[in-house]
Amino acid sequence: MQEANLIAADRVVLTLHGADLSGATLSWATLTAEQVAGAKSLKGATMPNDQKYEDWLKSSRENGENSGP
Repeated sequence: MQEANLIAADRVVLTLHGADLSGATLSWATLTAEQVAGAKSLKGATMPNDQKYEDWLKSSRENGENSGP
């Protein structure tokens, strides 16, 4: 599923356990912290808030929120 485009996806991916979403566009996708944590890789992915995964992860950790793969 590398470089998948999940723009406007609403629970399209019920489980991301082991999914490689490197470079995927997840804009407007509805994702839970558990789904994100189950992904194999999100390197370079664009998260629902349009941040790159690496920036999203850093800001989430700084705010004491989600932890990811």
